[in-house]
Amino acid sequence: MATLIDFILHIDVHLIQIVNQFGDATYLILFAIIFIETGAVIMPFLPGDSLLFAASALAADPRYHLNIWIFIFIFLCACLGGDSLNFLIGHKIGKSLSNHSLFGKLIDKDSLERAKPSLKSMVRRLLFSPVLFRSLEHLLHLRQQVLVSPTSNLFVIV
Repeated sequence: MATLIDFILHIDVHLIQIVNQFGDATYLILFAIIFIETGAVIMPFLPGDSLLFAASALAADPRYHLNIWIFIFIFLCACLGGDSLNFLIGHKIGKSLSNHSLFGKLIDKDSLERAKPSLKSMVRRLLFSPVLFRSLEHLLHLRQQVLVSPTSNLFVIV
């Protein structure tokens, strides 16, 4: 049991052994680790960041025949999927935990109610910000067309 815990906690150290033993299945193993670390609420002790760095370093070494682009895709899918699972777990059982006799004592109901309006305003701002940034991008592009392009064209002509 101690070796299993050591293996899980220091998987970045054992990554070369995983690559040598499992080959292309390494991608699936790393996907599962990142997905579980991100998605399972009770598993934040898994080595996420150090695993990303170690896997990227191994992908840079041609001896291990790992593709960095596959790693990027796998890790992105694992993070997004795990985050969505974590949100779904919180959404489904969050209310029941706040009403539970044991966990309900840990959650301050007044703070929870005060947080709801600020959460709604934050979501509104997050939904509005892409529109704002797109408008600013358009204005900056227009500024470049009006000011910079004629100046550069004049410089080329002279």
